[in-house]
Amino acid sequence: MPEKESLVWPDGSKYSGDLKDGLPYGQGTMEFANGSRYAGAWKDGKMHGKGTFNYQNGSSYTGDFLNGLQDGTGTMTWADGTKHVGEFKEGKKHGQGTTTYADGSVQTGMWLGGQFWG
Repeated sequence: MPEKESLVWPDGSKYSGDLKDGLPYGQGTMEFANGSRYAGAWKDGKMHGKGTFNYQNGSSYTGDFLNGLQDGTGTMTWADGTKHVGEFKEGKKHGQGTTTYADGSVQTGMWLGGQFWG
């Protein structure tokens, strides 16, 4: 059973939540030294499962993570207002999805490795 604790990394990043074998595991929140923040599920020290990552630049992602990367279904909203709802793989748009750009234009269809394929 995970234990609740807080950790501070040498770079100043701070974690609060469940730990297993000294690593984030279960539910927890990491405040990164660069100003980014992740709250959600962890496994073996990596973001893994459902969570929300708020980037220091104002962008955010809410959805599935696998081994520290966006992987599965989620919503990415960029600081300029562009929004992608759909599937992700290894941190990139991949699979079915819809991107609504800041100018109001919309692309719906298949994405492969971050590129729109129609």
